Amino acid sequence: IGTELLAGFRCDDGRWRGGTVYVPDKDRRVDASIEVDGAKFDLTVKRGFIKRTKTWTRVEAPRNEEG
Repeated sequence: IGTELLAGFRCDDGRWRGGTVYVPDKDRRVDASIEVDGAKFDLTVKRGFIKRTKTWTRVEAPRNEEG
């Protein structure tokens, strides 16, 4: 409880750089950058020469039909 998943990011021309992402399965932090474009969030992680990007998309919360 209380583990910071994203840490150390600084905004640079609309991109968040210089941060790290905690990977619980490996119990380590990896370098990362974030780019936000409307409802999309691209998270790029780097380890050595390997780079991987995942896109997250915001969805609307379900509406309560009861009122």
